[in-house]
Amino acid sequence: ANEGLPRFDVLTFHFLGEQADNNLAALAEGVCDIVDQTTLLEEVVYVVHDQETAGKLKSYASLGPEWAHLDFGIRLAAYDGGYNPWGGYRQDIFSDVRVRQAFALCMDRQLVIDQLLYGHSQIPAGFFPPGHPLYAADLQPLAYDPEQGMRLLDEAGWRDQDGDASTPRAALGVQNVLDATPLSVTYLTTPDRLGKGTADRLAASLAGCGIQVNIQAQGLEQLFTPGPGGPLFGRNFDLAQFSWASGRSSPCFLYTSDQIPDADNGWLGVNVTGFSNAEYDAACQTALQTGADQGQTYLAAQADVQRLYAELLPSIPLYYEIRLSVSRPDLCGFAADASARSEFWNLESLDYGEGCP
Repeated sequence: ANEGLPRFDVLTFHFLGEQADNNLAALAEGVCDIVDQTTLLEEVVYVVHDQETAGKLKSYASLGPEWAHLDFGIRLAAYDGGYNPWGGYRQDIFSDVRVRQAFALCMDRQLVIDQLLYGHSQIPAGFFPPGHPLYAADLQPLAYDPEQGMRLLDEAGWRDQDGDASTPRAALGVQNVLDATPLSVTYLTTPDRLGKGTADRLAASLAGCGIQVNIQAQGLEQLFTPGPGGPLFGRNFDLAQFSWASGRSSPCFLYTSDQIPDADNGWLGVNVTGFSNAEYDAACQTALQTGADQGQTYLAAQADVQRLYAELLPSIPLYYEIRLSVSRPDLCGFAADASARSEFWNLESLDYGEGCP
């Protein structure tokens, strides 16, 4: 009380439905002072950006714990009975880590963040967002470098054989791939503005490296249909964009061999890429079995499995999903924190108008 706290005596919550427009309208009309992150999805970030530019509100963004990524269909379910390049299914394009790295180098992920998320996010390298105790600060994601990406594709045997940059590269001496196979893949995403917009921009930058991308937008229900019929959990896709969430412990199991969905386990695994690597499996097991009470040993185990993920790239991390909140433009003291259970964690410090410094 001696500090003049709290700044106000009554806090009123308004429930205006799930439509973000309802809540933004209430803010504009003075009904609400704050719209919290439970009602604002990242898909409305462009509306918020326009209104903030016009001085009608202030926005606040925090990162994660969800992260969007582009998964490779490394080992299709069709390969489970034994791979045969004459088998009539997609060729074994992604088993070579150089190809996966080339895809990452040829993707302008920062452009997606700048244009669709207005710079509020960043490209992940590991599993955890900044501010998380297990955030791998020493890891750096592969930067956009199409020249290096094309060099890796050349090394892996994917050549620009006709000298025409507008046509896809073709295989020449690629292991387990028939010569003249075009480097052409299908990219699955969701039809919303962010999902489709991300795919459009990444497909355009991949085309600059001689990679042809055909985009297919599918609803979440179709995308996540259980295996063997669904594209993800049936392991029947080339590239697929979706999100996973990190928590207090490592989500490294998302890419371990024992999590590959197949007929033997009833299609219940979560490693939809089919990626399998003994070193990664061992590192993930160590990370999951080492207790936090073991201090530096625990932190080293978490860092090690994230390093392997960044090197082996079973998927390409695209951006951290953002938690978006907005307020009246003259509010002060509000601070977004994705790790807090509520955005009103520092409620006693909030004020507006003349009460602000």
